[in-house]
Amino acid sequence: FIIELVLKMIGLKVSFLRDAWNWFDTVLVLLWLMSHLEDVELPINPTLLRTLRLGRLLRLLRLVRSLNSFDALVLMTTAMRGSCSILAWSVVVIVVTQMIIAICLQSILQVFILDESKPAVQRQAVFQYYGTFSRTMLTMFEITFGNWMPPCRVLVENVSMWFMLFSICHKMIMGFSVVSVINGVFIQETFRVAGADDQIMTRAEEKATKRHRTKMKALFEAADTSGDGQVDREEFEAVLATKTVRTWLAAMGLAVEDAQTLFTLIDNGKGTISVEEMMQGVGRLKGAARSIDVRSLMHEVQQTQVMMRRVREEVQRSGLAQADMQKVALHPSQNTS
Repeated sequence: FIIELVLKMIGLKVSFLRDAWNWFDTVLVLLWLMSHLEDVELPINPTLLRTLRLGRLLRLLRLVRSLNSFDALVLMTTAMRGSCSILAWSVVVIVVTQMIIAICLQSILQVFILDESKPAVQRQAVFQYYGTFSRTMLTMFEITFGNWMPPCRVLVENVSMWFMLFSICHKMIMGFSVVSVINGVFIQETFRVAGADDQIMTRAEEKATKRHRTKMKALFEAADTSGDGQVDREEFEAVLATKTVRTWLAAMGLAVEDAQTLFTLIDNGKGTISVEEMMQGVGRLKGAARSIDVRSLMHEVQQTQVMMRRVREEVQRSGLAQADMQKVALHPSQNTS
């Protein structure tokens, strides 16, 4: 560790101070050196110091983000980091609600616990779950997230049957509705983070592109019966005549109604299609129309309209000039005079 730290200081120089992990390593190394000095007594347990050294393994998370095989782990860590605010507010909502319920419930049951006319065994059983505020808070969380039947049975069997309604309502509202809403918010946040994180979006797009290339390569190999590396119109129509291939393309978002039209849209005018042209052409045609495609088409239409307007103006000017020349040819004496 010392050698690594010294080499990093020499190599990184001033940049060494900008990384928080470097500060973490420096503190650990200094504490380790101080622990081996006989005259220095550390304020912390040496066993805890050894445990803190394992925290250096957290640096592997930076390496994990660069490996494609850990996409699920990257998504989980990114979502957890982005959900800290939701977690904080969820804790506040649950704790405050449980505190209010615990205070009210403990105040109601305090009368039963202090009533000496009641059997001591029953009062002791109720006190075990609801005797103090801390015990009642623990019981509320047990009812919400754990086994809710024992605390419910204590109230129903020893105090009153009406507490059955309280227990069921608490479980349905807090244990089911509130917790389900919080889980839904966390799931929504996970999808939001996954859709907003640049690295996750880049990897998802790379995977989709790789899958598309693999599928189009398989289609090209099935269509290229001649084996010359090019697919002509006859080969393309032959492979698309299979219902299985049409269904397969439709599942990818490319509904094929006319194989000749599809070939014309993919072909660049050579009469044959290469594997790269098939990948790019099918990739552009499948799915719904994109905004950039629609905008490009509108731009081309506008340019065509401008060119047609200019051609019409030129034709009109040419027609007027030709009419003038005809008049001059028919009445030369008038022009001479």
